[in-house]
Amino acid sequence: MKPTLLICLLAALLAGCSSFSSTQTARCHDCGISDSLYARMQARQKLTESDIVELSQHQVHSSEIMAYLAYSDTQIPLSDEDARQLARQSVHGDVITYLRENPNSSSFLSVFKSWDLSDR
Repeated sequence: MKPTLLICLLAALLAGCSSFSSTQTARCHDCGISDSLYARMQARQKLTESDIVELSQHQVHSSEIMAYLAYSDTQIPLSDEDARQLARQSVHGDVITYLRENPNSSSFLSVFKSWDLSDR
């Protein structure tokens, strides 16, 4: 097994749902992603469809990609054709499903930010 694939698999096991560490970003870089994508991930920027394709083609595990999508609050509305195109470009079905079904976490969190808990 390639060392970079092993690193990516280990990274997937350690992936968190609500955060994405600089160590995880570095492990993605070790899988061979471009320096420009690595820099954007270090800056916690949202991913594009082409970024997701690049991560997938470099065998970054789908759980790592989804953890970063959640952490960066990346929302990409996908049509049926967009989803088919991503699948043809090696994006795992879990990632496509996440993009299609994930609620807009910004809107979800804004509900809780408006609560005033000081009355309790």
